[in-house]
Amino acid sequence: MPERRSLSNALELTPEKMAFIEGRATGQPAPTSPRSPTRVASSPTVPAPSPAERHPEEPPDDGAVPNQRPRRMSRPPRQVEDDSTPLVDHLLVPVTTRLHPRTANALRRAHLEQKLARRKPATQQEIVEAALSDWLARKGFIEAS
Repeated sequence: MPERRSLSNALELTPEKMAFIEGRATGQPAPTSPRSPTRVASSPTVPAPSPAERHPEEPPDDGAVPNQRPRRMSRPPRQVEDDSTPLVDHLLVPVTTRLHPRTANALRRAHLEQKLARRKPATQQEIVEAALSDWLARKGFIEAS
């Protein structure tokens, strides 16, 4: 059986081991406060470029950890396509709804009977789409197709 190490032996860490645990290079000094976040400071001998000199796509040097992912720029809002384009007619948009058990059971039964008889609409989605389209057309919300 391997010899067990005590906790005090495990805590005897060399400065190199502590630097590895804290995520800093071995030659860098330890932070002054153990509770302060570890940050890599920029070199004081090389001045940071002014905002006018910096490339527009280059993120500002704020002293953050170099391996940290840059923040994503917010995207401009997408243009909503007109409902009359052929591409939109074939897209499916997820819609979640809750049904009474009686309605859900009737939908399930209709789906299975349609599927067994090889009739269209056969899937629950197709049945719901047909029923909603019919109702919306009768109420004038969409054009009958």
